Amino acid sequence: MISRDQYLKAENRSFLNRVYDGAVGLMCAKFLEEEPLSDRDIEQLRQLLDKRKNEG
Repeated sequence: MISRDQYLKAENRSFLNRVYDGAVGLMCAKFLEEEPLSDRDIEQLRQLLDKRKNEG
């Protein structure tokens, strides 16, 4: 039996590959263009991007 986290990771990867041909940036851009974001959402995204950038 797989964990919920493992299942979601596999489903996310499958969706990304099927719909966006694996392009994370394109998927994010599309969501950001079409969905409203709160200030909190924006701050969380900034923190995630900063963390990823610092990881190299």
